[in-house]
Amino acid sequence: MSDQRMDVFLLATPQAGIDRSTLVTNLAKAFKKDFQSIEKMLRRPRTLVKSNIDHELAAKYRTIIERAGGQCELVVQGQEAVAPKQSSRVEAAMKMQAATVTPQAPAPVQEIDEPSVPEASVSYCVQCNAAIRFGQIRCARCSIAEYSDKKSSLSIEVVAYGIAFVIIFGLMILIAVPAYEDYSTRSKIQSAMPVVINAHKNVASFIKKTRSYPNQNILVGLPDKINDPVIESIKLRDEAFLEVTYRFPHMKGRNTILWTPIDTNNGIAWSCKGGTMDDRYRQKECWVGTEESNNTNLTKNFLTRDKKMSIGVPASWKVKNLMPNALLSFANEQDQTYLAILSDSKEDFTEETRLEDYVSVVQQQLAMNITNGELVRGSRKIIIKKLPAERFIYRGDVGGVKMAYVVTLFEADNHFYRMLAWTPQSHIDKNKALLESVSRSVRML
Repeated sequence: MSDQRMDVFLLATPQAGIDRSTLVTNLAKAFKKDFQSIEKMLRRPRTLVKSNIDHELAAKYRTIIERAGGQCELVVQGQEAVAPKQSSRVEAAMKMQAATVTPQAPAPVQEIDEPSVPEASVSYCVQCNAAIRFGQIRCARCSIAEYSDKKSSLSIEVVAYGIAFVIIFGLMILIAVPAYEDYSTRSKIQSAMPVVINAHKNVASFIKKTRSYPNQNILVGLPDKINDPVIESIKLRDEAFLEVTYRFPHMKGRNTILWTPIDTNNGIAWSCKGGTMDDRYRQKECWVGTEESNNTNLTKNFLTRDKKMSIGVPASWKVKNLMPNALLSFANEQDQTYLAILSDSKEDFTEETRLEDYVSVVQQQLAMNITNGELVRGSRKIIIKKLPAERFIYRGDVGGVKMAYVVTLFEADNHFYRMLAWTPQSHIDKNKALLESVSRSVRML
């Protein structure tokens, strides 16, 4: 029987579960033919694809056709092939076609070159590279009916993982680059701190010697221009505020930190929460986006009773009648902060009375009305909106409660003005900066 020669016939009907387009695609790949040639072969119920071949080669043809999802017949050469069974509907259609169509010559045999069938009984899915055993029509993992004799070196999963890696890596770059830029900027600002600290020392020394707050660089020996790779300039503002401008173009103009002097029992301390610079470039102690700093935003403005002065206060402050002769007064009961503005006509004083003399008069009045009163910090000369002013801190017992007062005095037109801002002594360290900030917001109209 091994000497018998075989003919291989391709049947037009795909295997169950395989559609015609899939069969055409698989056969075209298997036999390296174009789709049109395969379609032409499948239009006939049976097509001879190879004749007069041995049993081994015929078995290879059957394997490749069945793996492609098709059906075939192996017939001993010289014997009549069994026609595939047709349904009654197909038979009726064929009889009608035979009665109406002119007979044509039989189609030529479609010889197909010998396929290269691997010896192994395992193929691989072209989409996911999963193994497909002999006789298995569809991939068990992704359910497609296309496979290859060779395992692909790059599966869909590998491609998907690669794409995911690229996306994740790209996101990491998008996050890491700005974060590194912020870190680099903070490092440069920190490296320039010796220049700022030197300016702090000059200002603190001036305040200690003169008991006044400078408002010009020349007074403390600061140059108007600084030869520094990080700092562009340091400028003194009213009440000895130091405005430091940095050389960072990427900040787009938001490149300043405003240092505020705070007079303490141990000397001048500095707060760096002012200025236009974003928090992400500042050291943590200089962040302005904190609850404490938000409470110092002076978002409400009020006019005094005589319409000669305006003052800014936090939104939480309410107008209260705290003193009968006050031009304007406020209170925040929750934070226990209070402020009153009073005035004294210069006609009530001698012509020789100056602001320094008025400071002494106010301190004497406080001593008369406050039990155990004492001066915590002596008077300091400051500038408020170009007006010479003085400020001191006083404390004592009022009605059995220990209070601390931040007192600011200045003169304008024919009046001396005093702003009394007070809070319990236990709250003075917390509220002093706010009370001083409110006092600085006053503006003559």
